[in-house]
Amino acid sequence: MDPLNVTLRDATPADRRWLLDAIAALNDHERTLHDTRLPSRDMAAAYLALLEEKIVTHDGAIMVAERDGELVGYVACRVEHGETPAETGESTRFGYVSDIFVIPSARRRGIAGLLLAEAESRLRRLGVTRLRIGSLALNGAAIEAYRKAGFADYEVLIEKRIGPGRLAACRTEVNGRESSPRAGLGGPRGRVGGVPAMSRDSVLAAPGRRRWPV
Repeated sequence: MDPLNVTLRDATPADRRWLLDAIAALNDHERTLHDTRLPSRDMAAAYLALLEEKIVTHDGAIMVAERDGELVGYVACRVEHGETPAETGESTRFGYVSDIFVIPSARRRGIAGLLLAEAESRLRRLGVTRLRIGSLALNGAAIEAYRKAGFADYEVLIEKRIGPGRLAACRTEVNGRESSPRAGLGGPRGRVGGVPAMSRDSVLAAPGRRRWPV
């Protein structure tokens, strides 16, 4: 697959079924890395609805990568506003990439970089000067990809289990096979003024755009 032939555009209602499958695939992978993730059948529709709501209220976008009529990836991004008095204004209002996904057959071809570049371009036009993205600590492939795209460590969130949990349940069945929390690493994720508000029904119908290859 030649990334030169990949077109980036805003998601439309016709992409909804594919987006639900992509969200489910992304979550199934993260279930192999951490026991906090729910089965995809229990979360995909609700998660997409939340994304749609967030991009309306936080000047965001869901964009897809398409090649020869086939969807091969997506990214979701928005503007976030923090309220901590300990940080500068440019830090508390920042761009956030909540999701990025590329289908397995299209990975390592520069498509994730294309999607991140488009998210960065969109958010920069809204006046933000910092772009942030998150990853599960065990998702080494994602972290490596983000660093190659220019991201650097900012904060580290450390967890300690202090009560009964569902650690045993983290051994789950994904695609017909039992997986453990330390199974193989897969594709990356992350999970203003002058811009007119969109209704939730119009979120997936914004005009398309095309970006450069990486």
